[in-house]
Amino acid sequence: MKMKKSVHHIIAFTSILLALACNKEFENPNATEEQLLKTPEGMVELLVGVKHRFAVNSSLGNGSVFSSISANAFSTFEVKQKAGANQDFNQLSAGGNKLATNNQVITDLWGNCMLVNRVTTSLINNAPIVITDTNVQYQVRRYALLYKAMALGTLANFWQEFPVTTGNKQPFVNRKDALLVAINLLDEAGRIRETNSTFNTALGTEINVRNTLAALTARYFTMLGYYDEQYYEKARQKAVQVPLNSRSVFFYNSLSPNSIFRNGYSAVFGYIVDTTLLGLTESLKPTVTDNRYKFFRTRTSQGGYGFGGSDNDSLPIYLPGEMLLIQAEAWARKGDPVSLDSSRKYLNLVLTKTTDAFRLGAGLPAYAGAMTKEALLKEIYRNRCIELFMSGLKLEDSRRFGRPGPSDPNPERNRTYYPYPFQERYGNPNTPPKDPQE
Repeated sequence: MKMKKSVHHIIAFTSILLALACNKEFENPNATEEQLLKTPEGMVELLVGVKHRFAVNSSLGNGSVFSSISANAFSTFEVKQKAGANQDFNQLSAGGNKLATNNQVITDLWGNCMLVNRVTTSLINNAPIVITDTNVQYQVRRYALLYKAMALGTLANFWQEFPVTTGNKQPFVNRKDALLVAINLLDEAGRIRETNSTFNTALGTEINVRNTLAALTARYFTMLGYYDEQYYEKARQKAVQVPLNSRSVFFYNSLSPNSIFRNGYSAVFGYIVDTTLLGLTESLKPTVTDNRYKFFRTRTSQGGYGFGGSDNDSLPIYLPGEMLLIQAEAWARKGDPVSLDSSRKYLNLVLTKTTDAFRLGAGLPAYAGAMTKEALLKEIYRNRCIELFMSGLKLEDSRRFGRPGPSDPNPERNRTYYPYPFQERYGNPNTPPKDPQE
């Protein structure tokens, strides 16, 4: 996100995180949220605030990107806490019933995603009424639909159920239905005409909306494959549409620093990468000659790793390798010889690539293992864990691929789903009566 210093005054309203998730209010020293929704300029300001709240930290709370990547990393052993790490990180590292419902990382994650969901809903509903310039109206709605979908998709990584509608005491829906809502939002955004608007002056150009819509749709259909394998083919069809040379990122600079570096790697009580295995078991460990292994485990001169190497590093919203591995998985799930051969083809594109749009390549030999569904899926999972290291996706992958959970011997994750934050249970009687046990 490219932001001028003045934007930080506009987005000060996003810092209040302690209230009930669905009742949060944006606070702006110059205007209320209700006032901002009455003018085109105010709605653009709100959207800039949404981008900041989702991807960047403020002095009073962590953005969704930091919270989701960090929580996932602890739950799947991608990182280790530094000595004396804060209590919230200690809980995430321990997992199981040690993860309290008032853990600040997961309450920030829940609260920010709910906040983004609510405000983007207001933007989507009010843009056609308030904004007469169709170019600006279209773009406000496209971005709002995108961020609303990302908020719901992020929640689906961690919770079995959550509200998708906004307001007081909203009903919970299961994550499958929530993912379908997110996909419908992305589809609606894709039907909105692209325009050459001065809108990009405020929002930036670091996100290619068209490609991001396709990439996230492919991701969410893949997640739905956990419930019904027909979704894998839909995921594959969307992944094909994403140009492998495309880039969409969360942009950071000295005013809005990379949150993984600033609050994770460089923080006194933050965390460090598992530089030995990248969170994998011995049987799945990266090959030492894998260039991705070197990229993610090597500490930078500023004390970070990988895409969190410094304050100014951008974080990918999706990677080319993810799109290739989605296609490899979709083919492998079919299980017939022709499909398995296609799966190997896309897996090899990941294994043998020496670089990509993010300069991330493995540089390894082609796959030479057994040509069975089980063997290919195991190798695809292994490569997803390496290629998408510290992307916030491994917990979902661990469930979908049926990897050992917290109660199994040699667990590969310490939680399967997260407990519902205390502030939601306190204020919303529709919160499921019992938290997941693990």
